[in-house]
Amino acid sequence: MMMQVGDRVNWQHTPRGGYGYSVCVAGIVTKIAAKRVQIRVAVRSGNEWQQVTKWVEPARLSTREKPVPELDGA
Repeated sequence: MMMQVGDRVNWQHTPRGGYGYSVCVAGIVTKIAAKRVQIRVAVRSGNEWQQVTKWVEPARLSTREKPVPELDGA
């Protein structure tokens, strides 16, 4: 999958202590490096959503079609 900065993606995140299951997290590509991709994701803190960046493996990303209001501002 060829990615560009600004692409909407889904990240297959496996949380620590998650008993082997994966969670699909919506994100937006912000940087592309040789081995990893930086994405911006929305994280809920109390009653507010905050946007944080994560470095992830490109193999764990897939394209996303539907907008996410907390992330895309839609």
